[in-house]
Amino acid sequence: MVHLDTFIENDTEFVRVMKRSFYVHDLVSRERATQEAIELYDKARTRLALGGFKLRKWPTNSDELRAEIERHE
Repeated sequence: MVHLDTFIENDTEFVRVMKRSFYVHDLVSRERATQEAIELYDKARTRLALGGFKLRKWPTNSDELRAEIERHE
């Protein structure tokens, strides 16, 4: 999780959510609002890519979030 620590000064909440939400190699998170989930998805996708990691799956019940994910894939 050392890569995530590079974002701690600029976005402490993002780092906290990511660290508490990883289980083995999956990110398990429940956001209260779809917009919060979209923002987390965007940050996770772009920031993990900077470390050479690819966010490969993001299951969701939200049609809006699913559409956003499909737009980026």
